[in-house]
Amino acid sequence: CDEFRITLLQTWLPCDKDLRDLEGSTNGSGTSGANIYCHVGILPKRREGEHIKVEVHGHGRNNAAAKDSQWINDRDRIESGCEEYILVNDDGEMLEGTQTNFFLVTKDGRVRTANEGILKGSVRDSVLRVCTENGIPLELRPPNVDDLEHASGAFVSSTSRLVMPIHEVVVNVSKEDVSGGNPPQPATYHFPNCEVTKGIQDMVMEDVLTHCVSIVD
Repeated sequence: CDEFRITLLQTWLPCDKDLRDLEGSTNGSGTSGANIYCHVGILPKRREGEHIKVEVHGHGRNNAAAKDSQWINDRDRIESGCEEYILVNDDGEMLEGTQTNFFLVTKDGRVRTANEGILKGSVRDSVLRVCTENGIPLELRPPNVDDLEHASGAFVSSTSRLVMPIHEVVVNVSKEDVSGGNPPQPATYHFPNCEVTKGIQDMVMEDVLTHCVSIVD
């Protein structure tokens, strides 16, 4: 009855001179060239009913479209003590988490999330789908840190979390996070209960089950 997470890591060949230098060499497994590595592990249980705290801190990825293994090392320098860290760009726009997509719910019930400069996850696709199908207004642009003051809720999405409501957002943006601009003042925002987020959470759970594909008999 456990759920599993499958992680695939693909290596690729160098090009030109480096590739010629590798002719005849092997990688220790008896083969040369690109490889795909597979890791299967237990999917962490989704945390229900806990107080979820995130921190706005850290600059966005240099190449968000690539899920590069280097990002594991990069994000380790950011992560410490919170459920998730929300990355910002030079203008203080909140892009995504280190392992999640980030959404803000406005007081009039609109869902706002970045559409560029992020890694677009499969559960994010589910969120966009259920919002469209159920008439929940979507704004595909990054929410600004200043928007937190006028929000009614926030949540993150990922494979392991599906939709996870955020109860507390701590703004701790440094000059390095918003190079070329002035960082916003430190502040904490609380979202104890957001009906829009709860509705999306339930709908995404159903949507994910509907779109599951069996990979074994």
